[in-house]
Amino acid sequence: MNTRMLASCSTALRWTTLCLMALWSTVAAGQVGMPEVVITPVAHEGDPVPGMLGVTYSYIWERPRIDGAGNVLFQAYIDGPGISGGNDLALFYGPPGGIEVLIREGDPAPGFESGVIISSLYYGWPALSESGWAAFNAKLSGPGIETGVNDRAMFAGPPGDIQKVYQLGDPVPGFEPGVVFGQYATSILHPNLSDNATLMTRRILVGPGIDSDNDDTIWIGPRDDMQLVWQEGMPAPGCEPGVVIAWADLLAFNDAGQLAFRGLLEGPGIDDSNDLSRWLGPPGALAMVVRAGDPAPGFPEGVTLESAAGGLTFINGYGQASETGRVQGPGVSEDNNYVLYVGRTGEFELLLREGDEAPGTVTGVE
Repeated sequence: MNTRMLASCSTALRWTTLCLMALWSTVAAGQVGMPEVVITPVAHEGDPVPGMLGVTYSYIWERPRIDGAGNVLFQAYIDGPGISGGNDLALFYGPPGGIEVLIREGDPAPGFESGVIISSLYYGWPALSESGWAAFNAKLSGPGIETGVNDRAMFAGPPGDIQKVYQLGDPVPGFEPGVVFGQYATSILHPNLSDNATLMTRRILVGPGIDSDNDDTIWIGPRDDMQLVWQEGMPAPGCEPGVVIAWADLLAFNDAGQLAFRGLLEGPGIDDSNDLSRWLGPPGALAMVVRAGDPAPGFPEGVTLESAAGGLTFINGYGQASETGRVQGPGVSEDNNYVLYVGRTGEFELLLREGDEAPGTVTGVE
């Protein structure tokens, strides 16, 4: 029997109950093909915390995660004997009826010398892969830890094998001595895991040769071998000399370590008509998917992309992405200029266009 399990929360004014929703491919009474929905409670505020005598859940955060085996990852504050402001937030993981503490404030920091602890987990949402790996940010304190210098770190791994991914102040691989990882001034960056636990992180650099024009970076890969895939101000592959990718957003990635994102181009020949682009590829092999001003795939000569990278980036495990935008040129008006493409780099095909007949509907429905 095929089973798909999803995580959900029941809320009033705040998140009060964490539930596990299991959808079995069975036949509901009288409705052929309709699945039966079974909801199994996982945790509820006020309930005892497993393995901690007299301790209860006091506040369960939103955004739980669930893996392919039905294990749930969630953050919760706890209250009871021995609980204080320094150890009252924890990450929990496991199946319904088998929830355990994955990591808790006050715990020894995995892989650090004795006395270095996790002083705070209040730094972004944790991530969970289908394969059961978790990733989270934490603040550190203890011997050798300096505030604002090396007191933040990202950790990842399966239960029992949580390890540091990187830490503020670590040397940056491939850069000259003195260049280290720094901290974003105003944002909390969440860790990201693909289904098979490929990691993707965004990091700031500081040090010699680094300034506000080139300090933003994106890294991707397995926990022990993450590689630089994009750096602010890097030369734009395949573009005219002097053209750079000035910023990147709308990020997505897959198990194969391919990153897809929207990028802004700057440099010779770049203006408002051709500065937005979509990029896709692994470290060292980024390629432009589409660019504003280019010929529009699937259209007659003279029709070009008025805008590119107009929506969120999506990419699957085969390196196929989606692309939304607007076209312009002969035969194009405001009633039919919005388009949706799918495919690989250099092989994009028109899937839908505004004004097309809506598939599966009666004639005249667009």
